[in-house]
Amino acid sequence: MQKQYFMSTAQLTREEWLQARKHGIGGSDAASIMGDNPWRGPLAVYADKLDLTGERESSEAMRQGVDLEDYVAKRFCEETEKKVRRVNHILQHRDHEWMLANVDRMVVGENAGLECKTTSVYNKSDFEGGEVPRLYQWQCQHYMAVTGCERWYLAVLVLSKAFHVFQIDRDEALIERLTEAERAFWHDHVLKKVPPYATAAEGDAEALSAVYAESVDEMAYLGDASLNALEMLKLYKADKKKLEDEIAGLEGVIKANLGAA
Repeated sequence: MQKQYFMSTAQLTREEWLQARKHGIGGSDAASIMGDNPWRGPLAVYADKLDLTGERESSEAMRQGVDLEDYVAKRFCEETEKKVRRVNHILQHRDHEWMLANVDRMVVGENAGLECKTTSVYNKSDFEGGEVPRLYQWQCQHYMAVTGCERWYLAVLVLSKAFHVFQIDRDEALIERLTEAERAFWHDHVLKKVPPYATAAEGDAEALSAVYAESVDEMAYLGDASLNALEMLKLYKADKKKLEDEIAGLEGVIKANLGAA
């Protein structure tokens, strides 16, 4: 598949680039839509696409990831003896205009791309054992869906500890699942402005306040899913209270034995 260009990024400011990403679903949205991003779920992506939450402030980790992208790409070239090049465009799927891709690098002489990641030494993923988090896998499959590439390389810098390179092959079954999920998300939620359900992801909890910013004086009727959730919530809260009481009792025993020590 020949790559299709959506927009040049050569002259875009960061603010313009962030706005351009709202015109479709990008690789960094893929895992969230599939429910495999513990920090950001579908509702957070929905709120972002509809500009309900404003721009996310860059964290220190995000800043380091951007600043170290060149370094990670150079290390990849050193480790693999491959060459890479930048793509100064947002790419677009030829058949699904809502599928966009901001790729880090393309690999010269191969039908392949490169994703550069920087992560903390406290990341619990077993990179040394060859584990590629699903968060990264969905992102790379999304890029292969958009570009038509056969494989995507993932270079991971674990700060102050290690550097890893993985090859993720194109998986048509995963791409089909991902494409359908993204299609449903874009057409059934974003375009129709129907919020998806919130998940346990931290970003979804924050997005709830933005999506439902204003209260309305009307009755809400709960469906079976919500009623079941309400019953489970009652049970979990009762269990939580019991555990809190037991924790307080155990702390009391320990403190009594410590005395004034």
